[in-house]
Amino acid sequence: MPYRHTEFTRKKREDRRKSLIESARYLFSTNGYENTTVKHIVKEAGTSIGNFYFYFQTKEELLLSVAKEINDAVFLDIELLADPKYTAELNSAIYIYTFTRHWYNNLEIARILIQGQIDLDTRNRLLSMHKEKLIELTFGKGTIIDRFPLDILIAAWQGIWLGVLELKLHDTDNSETEYWAYRIIEISLSAAGCNSEILTSTLDDLKKITKNIS
Repeated sequence: MPYRHTEFTRKKREDRRKSLIESARYLFSTNGYENTTVKHIVKEAGTSIGNFYFYFQTKEELLLSVAKEINDAVFLDIELLADPKYTAELNSAIYIYTFTRHWYNNLEIARILIQGQIDLDTRNRLLSMHKEKLIELTFGKGTIIDRFPLDILIAAWQGIWLGVLELKLHDTDNSETEYWAYRIIEISLSAAGCNSEILTSTLDDLKKITKNIS
C-alpha cells in the first residue's frame, strides 16, 4: 500500500509539472513570453501559484523546460535516424535536419529564445545540450573533426542556424521547412570543408533516410 501511494503521488506531481509546461508552451506561443505571467500559466494549467513555485523557481526556468521538451523530441528522432555506421557528415546532416524540423514547428518559442529578453545563461545551457549531442554523433568519426575543429564547426553552425531562423521568422515567400533544413546543411558542411561530391552524396543519403518522415 505505501508503494502504491508513493507511485500515485509521484505520477500526480509529474502530471502537474507536465501541465504547467504544456500550458506555458501554449501561452508563450500564442501571447508571447513577455505578455505571459505566472498567473496566466497557473490559470491555464488549473493549478495554484504555490504549485508553480514548487516545480519552478522562475518563469525563465519554465521556459527552459519547454525548450528541453522540444529538444527531447529532437534527440529521440535523432536516435531513431542516426547510426554509428554512418559518416560524421551524414550524422551531422541528420542532426541538423531533425533539429530544424522540430524547431520550425515551434517558431514562436524559437523567437523567444533568440530575440526575447532572457538571460544569456539560459541560451548557453540550451546550446550546450546540442553541442553534447553533436559531439556524441561525430566523435571519433574523424572526417569532419580532422578537417575542421569541432568547436569551430559547432559555433559556425549555431550562428548560421540562428541567422537563418531569424530570416525565416519574417519570411513570407519561402516557408518550406525542407528548404531551410537543406540550406543550413549545405552551408554548415561546406564550412566544415566538405567538397561538392561528399555534400551531394550526403544529401542523397539523407533523403533516403528521411523519405518516410511526415
